Order: sequence, then structure tokens, then C-alpha cells
Amino acid sequence: MANKHVGVMLMTYGSPTTLDDIPVYLKHVYGGSTASPEVLAEFRRRYGLIGGSPLLHITREQAAALQEELNNFSEDGTTYSVGAGMRFAPPFIADVTPEIAADAQHIVGIIMSPQYSPLIMKGYVRTLEDAVAELHCDDLKLSISRDWHMQPSFLQALAERVQQALD
Repeated sequence: MANKHVGVMLMTYGSPTTLDDIPVYLKHVYGGSTASPEVLAEFRRRYGLIGGSPLLHITREQAAALQEELNNFSEDGTTYSVGAGMRFAPPFIADVTPEIAADAQHIVGIIMSPQYSPLIMKGYVRTLEDAVAELHCDDLKLSISRDWHMQPSFLQALAERVQQALD
């Protein structure tokens, strides 16, 4: 049997890439409804103040670093493909799923939000489940990390970072 291959999807909310992307982005966030001119104007103003969002860039860097770590430290020959998919902006979760699923026997979804809300998490879960179903691979296993923010090792690392900042 060939070595196992796992696809990992880092999922986050997404953000518009440019000011011109804001109307389409908000339409995705609002479930297909168009934002009012007032909401668009305020969103543009705020987005302009922060100079855009680094979310996509940061998430892609995290995906590349995680893929490198997983592949470098795999002890059983398992290989990994890690991608970054956004819920409300390109690259969408559904568009990245085929890339990470190529040759995979298992897909692992990680919702990058460090808090748990059943309503919000359900949207990510459904989006990834639908994307995997579109692949029509009945033997492809799907696992989704949910409340990782409560894991003791994460809390310890967070506490250490806060303490370092205070020292």
C-alpha cells in the first residue's frame, strides 16, 4: 500500500482583498443579500483606515509552515498537503478542497477561530462537508477540529506569550 496522504484545510472567515472587493465580500457574508449604501460606505471607511487585511497572507503563511512541519516530522511516511480556505472570500474553502484532497485518504479541517460558537462553527463544518461531498470520493475520511482553543497546550503557550509580553 502507498504511504498515507492527508489534506489539511485551515479555514477562516476571509476578507476583501481590495476596496473594490467589498460589495461582493459583504454579499457573501450576508448570505446573498446586498449591503446598504450606508453599510458599504462605513465598511470602506474602516477598511481604508486599517489599510486592508493581512488575513489571507497570514493564513497562507501558516498553511505553508504547517505543511513543512508535518512533512518534516512525519514518522510513519504520511505526507501532508495544507491549504488555506476562506468562508466568505477567495480562495473559498470549496475551491481549495480539491487541491488538498488530491491523493488524500483523509481530510482534516481546522477552524482557525480561537473561540467556539456553535452557530459560526456549524457554517465552516457545513461548507467543508459540502466541498468534500462534491469530490464524490466515498472512501475519503473527514475530521474537523472544533474547540482547540481549550486544549491545555494552547492555553499554556498563550499564557507564556502573555507573560513574555508583560516581562
